[in-house]
Amino acid sequence: MSLTSIDLALERHEERRTEAEHARRAGRVAAAARLQRRATRLALRAERATVRAERVAARARVAVARVI
Repeated sequence: MSLTSIDLALERHEERRTEAEHARRAGRVAAAARLQRRATRLALRAERATVRAERVAARARVAVARVI
């Protein structure tokens, strides 16, 4: 193998390594974005459940007050 072909092979190898690293990084960024969206959805769901629970508790207090 001549020095030129060795240099070309090393350059191609470095390019493939760099591309693979960029793909891994993009995958991690996408996974983080998915987790963030899921966390947001869960937080909104929890907030709605809290509001419902507060309404139920208020109705229960009114019902107890009527009985007393």
